[in-house]
Amino acid sequence: MTVVAMEPYGVRVVTGDGVEGTLDKIKIPCWLASEELPIVGESLTVVVLDERRDRFRASLLGSDFEIAEKARRGELGEEAYVHPADFDPEQLKERLLFSDCDSGER
Repeated sequence: MTVVAMEPYGVRVVTGDGVEGTLDKIKIPCWLASEELPIVGESLTVVVLDERRDRFRASLLGSDFEIAEKARRGELGEEAYVHPADFDPEQLKERLLFSDCDSGER
């Protein structure tokens, strides 16, 4: 990918064949370390997190690369591949509910 623009929320990238994507700041290790964001014209290797958006969403985080590698090796269950858009509203609502323990209530 090549960085083509700086945005308030991160950077915009483009593939060699012209497909645009977005790197949110929280998916860029240097920003998390309070360093400079990548600059326009810089080439990056990214992992695509969500290709269904107008601009695909990508990451530079090592943890996201590790998840992608596990998916390529078939080490993640089928559920790891499910996109929220594939759930009906009730299924999605159930997945987004937190138990009392998860919410910090005692």
